Amino acid sequence: MPRLILLLALATSGLHAQSAASLSGLIQDPQFGALDAAKLTLRDPAKGLLRDLTTDSRGAFVFSALEPSTYTLTFERAGFRSTQLNLTLNAGDQRSVRVTMQVASREETVVITSEAPLVRESPAVATSVDRAFIANQPLNGRTFQALINLSPGVVFVPSTLPDQGQFSVNGQRTGTNYFTVDGVGANFGLPFATTPYEGAGGGTPGRRRLARIENLRPQVLQNAAFTRVDTINNGGYADYHSLQMQFTRRFRRGFNILASYTWAKSLDTASDESIPNLQAPLARLSAASDRGPSSFDIRHAFSAAASYEIPAFSTNRTVRALLGGFALDSIVRLRSATPVTIVTGRDPLGLGLTNVARSDLLPNQPLYLYSDTLPGGRRFNYAAFDGATPLAQARQGNLGRGTLRSFNLQQLNLSLSRRFRLTESSGLDFRVDAFNLTNTPNFANPIGILTNTNFGRSTQIVSTSSAGGLNPLFQVGGPRSVSYP
Repeated sequence: MPRLILLLALATSGLHAQSAASLSGLIQDPQFGALDAAKLTLRDPAKGLLRDLTTDSRGAFVFSALEPSTYTLTFERAGFRSTQLNLTLNAGDQRSVRVTMQVASREETVVITSEAPLVRESPAVATSVDRAFIANQPLNGRTFQALINLSPGVVFVPSTLPDQGQFSVNGQRTGTNYFTVDGVGANFGLPFATTPYEGAGGGTPGRRRLARIENLRPQVLQNAAFTRVDTINNGGYADYHSLQMQFTRRFRRGFNILASYTWAKSLDTASDESIPNLQAPLARLSAASDRGPSSFDIRHAFSAAASYEIPAFSTNRTVRALLGGFALDSIVRLRSATPVTIVTGRDPLGLGLTNVARSDLLPNQPLYLYSDTLPGGRRFNYAAFDGATPLAQARQGNLGRGTLRSFNLQQLNLSLSRRFRLTESSGLDFRVDAFNLTNTPNFANPIGILTNTNFGRSTQIVSTSSAGGLNPLFQVGGPRSVSYP
């Protein structure tokens, strides 16, 4: 069956190089001595492929350029028990295994039915799915971008004024993304307004991914010959830690499922280098004071896609003809809230920038106010923040970056389809797709600028492409809609 590889990797090589997996390892005896000249046989039962090799003098072996699949690896050597290992390799995996072969008293084989502990040596994130599985999923416009976060470690990032919204892979900045489909570049979401600091079209190879863009205005330059100077340095830094899990299974009777969960924490001093996110000069404000949750710091993210071929539950040919052939497909997405930074909208530091200064946090005041009349049921409490005192004292506020949180997101898409076979080689397909089936409202980030009249409120839903929403290509956060593709 043909397969489509959906690969998210921070690299510039082609799809074939990115999707190939490798398997290496060491073979040893019970005394941890190397076993050379051991015969290894790697089988792909589903495709009928077979590869052989022998270990070198160090007992080492390497299988390279492997297609994502489930393999059976057999180890054989005279005087030792034949050992068999079952394992699954995903796109981009670079794994290693250490196997100890036991001395045999007679001809016998040891079968390891579950996958042995393997070491994942590549930070790439990849997911391999069948082409038919993708074709059956409810995707408005049949765009592949909506499937991106089926891979663990991938989160959608709210858009900013010039950036239409991207995604983050394992805590990387959105400007480092570069991905291809069938070897053709398919980058999006970085328009001209972010240049020259971010690559327009998916990342610039070899660029510094933790650059910090400082904006020097006349207040700092104090030189009439210059009105503005932007400088790039490597003063930014970040940390990312996560637990990632993925479950994929083909069950009997036409039920398939692919599910991913990520529990993560991403901290940095600047989450991107776009023009509206210019930073204060390090000589005036330490980068350490900006350390806080990344704009894509989503602590919990779950996504799943399932496909089920509905049985007719009858042996009667007429009933099977009427009720058979139906299929249900669904995609569900759940994630926790994104962080929001409260800024004063003023310039107490005399930098010529109004996006840098944060407020003070006042004691004995709740951060949120709750009401059924508010978008999402709550808003930020204006009385909890003091922007006047830092302005009067010409200092940075004591409220940290990314301290507050927006809203959780949840969405269920469902598709019902049936294929009517007309002749041996032709048929008619019926399909209806429902997006956000439960019509759950998903609101974008509330406004975090104290001088804005709508401070603390969300003024849009997530599916909009303006600041704070998600790129419409991701098909997340809109109202319920039904289509008949």
